[in-house]
Amino acid sequence: MIDTIVLRIHNMSKYRLLYEQYYNPTKEKNTVTKAFVSEDTGEYMEVDYSAALVFHDNNRVLPLVHRSTRHVPSSHYTISYAINTQADFIEFNFSIPKYLWATNIFQFVNLHDQSEVLLYSQLRKFIDEFIVDNLPERPLYDDVEINRVDLCYNQFFVSKGDALAYLGEQNKLLVKYARSSKNKFRSYDTSVMYVTRRYSFKIYHKGTEFAKGDYKRLCEYNPKGYDLQYLQDTADCQLRYEMSFRSSFFDYVVKQYYYSSEVKAGDIRYSGHPVAKMFYNMVSFGGGKIAEKFFSVAKKYMLKTPWDYPGLDFDIKYGSRAMTFDLQLFQILLKTFWDKVKQYQIRRQLDIVEIDRRITQHIESTAMKKRARLPTEANKEKGRIRLLSVALLSHYMNIESLKAYVPQRSFYRMKADLKLLGLDTINHNLSIAQPKLDYSDYKIYLSKYH
Repeated sequence: MIDTIVLRIHNMSKYRLLYEQYYNPTKEKNTVTKAFVSEDTGEYMEVDYSAALVFHDNNRVLPLVHRSTRHVPSSHYTISYAINTQADFIEFNFSIPKYLWATNIFQFVNLHDQSEVLLYSQLRKFIDEFIVDNLPERPLYDDVEINRVDLCYNQFFVSKGDALAYLGEQNKLLVKYARSSKNKFRSYDTSVMYVTRRYSFKIYHKGTEFAKGDYKRLCEYNPKGYDLQYLQDTADCQLRYEMSFRSSFFDYVVKQYYYSSEVKAGDIRYSGHPVAKMFYNMVSFGGGKIAEKFFSVAKKYMLKTPWDYPGLDFDIKYGSRAMTFDLQLFQILLKTFWDKVKQYQIRRQLDIVEIDRRITQHIESTAMKKRARLPTEANKEKGRIRLLSVALLSHYMNIESLKAYVPQRSFYRMKADLKLLGLDTINHNLSIAQPKLDYSDYKIYLSKYH
């Protein structure tokens, strides 16, 4: 459920042992270390880098960022880390399942309880254990940032052919949803993906990715003694969904749910959050500009912040520019992820009997809501024929392609009719069993490794 995580330990200069253990660029005579640095902020980013050099023959050391890896003794896996001396933090970037099991065929989830509360508790527990196992001294929670988190799900199919056929149909949905939100999208034979400023989403055939990556490495070094052919056969029957959430998406969520969205910020589930309450009171007393300024500034999402100390003055909370990566934020991320996964589920084609049942149910429901002016039998029959015609037509062609040939009002009426019946506008020629969205298959195939 949780895959890659990016952890940052801030104020590294006050953790002397941590600094000495990890900051170790080669210092032999006539050697040079490259340091990558953002020209704008001094921080490591995905783009916008210039190379700086560190000369060790005369002790003229100018490293702004030192990057390296740390080997995990129990597997082939290595953890990437970067030290930014200017911003005073060390960043760890790694996959939790690969850290634990050497492959992310396995999922970081409790087999008996997949609730949001328990998963969040597991994440916090894992971070604690990671710190104990890898850092020579324990940093304060106030200095530990979650800068990015990837949520994932491995969906099981009967065969590799079924998995790839399903992916082929999802490719049609990728074009529809990615284009509608103006996202950059790409599709290949075994994967589809799109990227936004705040997050990225992809679906890919797990078996293909496993064969190219972890399988080869595990063939060279397999300390846990996995049956690699069994893992490959299992991976071949899986599609993997991944969604990467960056801190900019956390900012978006916080602003939407605690401030700017009337629907979300007014929801009792979110209005009781300390941040929401603070800024609601502020806006009520004319402090809208101050609130807007707070939410327009990029935040750090720490394990603990001034917002967790009720007695602190508002000025301290406001000035910290930090938010807590708490249970509620995690729940919102999970909901966003599952909504996206469900959006890409292919609905099976319905036979005429099932379509007729849904139409009858809709007409009867409409009649109950309009008792004062019940539709005549003739109008009922007209409505039934219209709905049946559109539903059957959607089985043989993409309704979206009719937009250029029928009146706009008629086109949107057809789309509304399909939505009433729970059908999609895109025609899917797929006859495989509907895959599950739970962990029952995972338990059957992989629970013995947990």
